[in-house]
Amino acid sequence: MRTPPAREQVGENMDVFEAIKCRRSIRSYTKDPVTLDLVKKILDAGRWAPSASNRQPWSFIIIKDKEVKLQPMGNSWLMLLLE
Repeated sequence: MRTPPAREQVGENMDVFEAIKCRRSIRSYTKDPVTLDLVKKILDAGRWAPSASNRQPWSFIIIKDKEVKLQPMGNSWLMLLLE
């Protein structure tokens, strides 16, 4: 098994194959808020993800309110997309 690179080596300059080989699952998170700039970068990466027939059926919902995050969504996400 490969040893993941040091935290300071992970970033925009990392080779994509190295990133895939050294991926890891994170099961504990900090309570620090994610910056809007980072959210935009993540969404941009999602937009560039391949899709069947290049349809790009992306819809993203950003929920910042903790109370809203804790509510069960069920199918109500569909109503948000239809607004």
